Amino acid sequence: MINLVYGLLSLWASGLIAALLIGGGFTLLIGAALNTVITNLLNTASSYMAGTASSVFDLIMLGGVGEALSIIGGAMITRAMINTAGRVL
Repeated sequence: MINLVYGLLSLWASGLIAALLIGGGFTLLIGAALNTVITNLLNTASSYMAGTASSVFDLIMLGGVGEALSIIGGAMITRAMINTAGRVL
């Protein structure tokens, strides 16, 4: 048990744990900002589609465009967070 505590203290002294905590914080901060931006972009895109005729809009939604926009937005957020985590660490 004392070896575990000593090992953690030596990692803290070398700066590894501090770098991990800082990197994780930056990743969450940038991910939250990107989530807001991408959500607003997707809402804007869906509001542009809402201006079409109701029968056309129904066909678009049946075609899965709404789900496709959600998948693309989630992929963009995930990719950005992975890139951020890799650059920070």
